[in-house]
Amino acid sequence: MPDLPLEEALLVLRGWRDERRLIHFHICDSADANGFTGFGLGAIEELTEEFVRIDSRNVNAPEMLSGQKYGCTVSLRRADWFALWDWRDVPPEEQLMKELLQDSYDVILTVAMGRARCVLQTLRRDSDEL
Repeated sequence: MPDLPLEEALLVLRGWRDERRLIHFHICDSADANGFTGFGLGAIEELTEEFVRIDSRNVNAPEMLSGQKYGCTVSLRRADWFALWDWRDVPPEEQLMKELLQDSYDVILTVAMGRARCVLQTLRRDSDEL
């Protein structure tokens, strides 16, 4: 996965915001699977050069329970690196993972801060309803 400069990551995020893309976010400790993890579904509600805030206040998705809201705020300036990838970047020996990603997500943006990872995955357009 090639590193992506902050400016290019911002362009990707602005596109997702302007298109009102539905984003599945996953936050985890990359070095310790038992360390911490969290996930949710939402759209970009605020984006600056400092941070992106994703939440579900304006999402109408049947998977979400009435009244249940998810959200996350990710610092962009404090990120060590960004990577943009999709199912084609998954190694051939991970065929099941490759198929699952291909069926579910268009593009994936990983934001790394130390051991923490925030993985932002845009749902495929055919399942993308706000």
